[in-house]
Amino acid sequence: MSRRIDILVFAACMAAGCGGPTASGTGGGGGAPGAGGTAGGGGAGVVAVSRADAEAAELKARLRQQEHIRRLIYRLTTPGWKSAWGELISLGHLAVPHLINALDRTEDAYCTFQPDSPLRVRPLRDVCAGILEELVTYHSDYRGELPKPTKEDWAIWWAENGERVAFNR
Repeated sequence: MSRRIDILVFAACMAAGCGGPTASGTGGGGGAPGAGGTAGGGGAGVVAVSRADAEAAELKARLRQQEHIRRLIYRLTTPGWKSAWGELISLGHLAVPHLINALDRTEDAYCTFQPDSPLRVRPLRDVCAGILEELVTYHSDYRGELPKPTKEDWAIWWAENGERVAFNR
C-alpha cells in the first residue's frame, strides 16, 4: 500500500514539474552568474520544488484519509462497528462520498440501534444508508427530504446538495 502511495506521489511530483532541471538545481532557470541569476538554478527552482513538495504531501495526506475512511467502512463488518460508526459521523462531509459508494455492498455488517436488543446482522449497504441518514438528519444543517436508500439516489442528492450542506456544526 505504501509503495502505491509513493508511486502516486512521484507521479504528482513529475506532473507538477519537480523532476526537471529547475528542481534539481542544474541547468536553466537561474541564468549565468553576474547576469542577475545564480549558478545552480536560484530561487525559482526552490519555489517550484517546495510547491511540488507541498502538493505531493497534500496528495499523500488525502490518499491516507481516503484509505482510513475505507477501513472504517470495512470495520462496520467487525465487532468494532460502534467506534467505526462514530468516527464516520465525526468525519461528516469527508465520509459521505465513501458511504454512498458502499451502498451497493452486500456483505454482512454488525448493527443494532437499541442498547437492550441483541446484536443484529444486516447488509453493509443498509448500515451505510443508516449512517448517511443520521449524518444528514442530525449532524448537518440540511432540512429537506432525504433520498431513497440507493446508491443512485444518494449520488444525485450529493451532486445537488454536497457543496451547500454543512456538517458537524
